[in-house]
Amino acid sequence: MAFEQINCTCLGLENALYLNTKELTEKEKNNRLLDYLGGFELIDSENRIFIIEGLGGRGNSMNLFYLRNERQRPNDKKFKMLYNPDIKYQDRFYKDFNCSIKKIKLRDTLSKTMGAPDIYLRSKVSEDMYDTL
Repeated sequence: MAFEQINCTCLGLENALYLNTKELTEKEKNNRLLDYLGGFELIDSENRIFIIEGLGGRGNSMNLFYLRNERQRPNDKKFKMLYNPDIKYQDRFYKDFNCSIKKIKLRDTLSKTMGAPDIYLRSKVSEDMYDTL
């Protein structure tokens, strides 16, 4: 995938296989200028959703990823890409996943999970999970 090639280039790694074992040091995690793509892939029986974060700006990893994956058609039911280079955050949310895109497989579909009334009860769901959902 394109994010593996970009991460190898930006992090100076020789092979994409190193991404799965590369653990960022605390210094690297706190380095706001370290240029790599991180995030997660959410998988269920209906959807595959990628949430990717990276250093923005011309020539940086997020810009390179977008240029290599420019949309070929408008958003539709089968494919949606949301990208806005003007939206930036000061901190990375997924730096604890290191340099590989974390895969999260759901037992039930996301729509079924979000439709279950119990997930909206704070007493039944941890605070972090409640905020995430």
